[in-house]
Amino acid sequence: MFKTQYRDQSYLILLGQRLDSIRVKSGKSKEDFAELCGIDTRQLRRIVKAESNSSISLLKK
Repeated sequence: MFKTQYRDQSYLILLGQRLDSIRVKSGKSKEDFAELCGIDTRQLRRIVKAESNSSISLLKK
């Protein structure tokens, strides 16, 4: 049996907006912020655009 992954789109949008706000306030480029977070730039972009339902472990990073 396959379980459907839970996805709260409105929460993912808010999370992406918050991360981008933190990035902008820090004065970092998207590339520098992704490197600081230890994730790929493409993954950061997917999180900011609410296209990715990232794991808690990834977000902790």
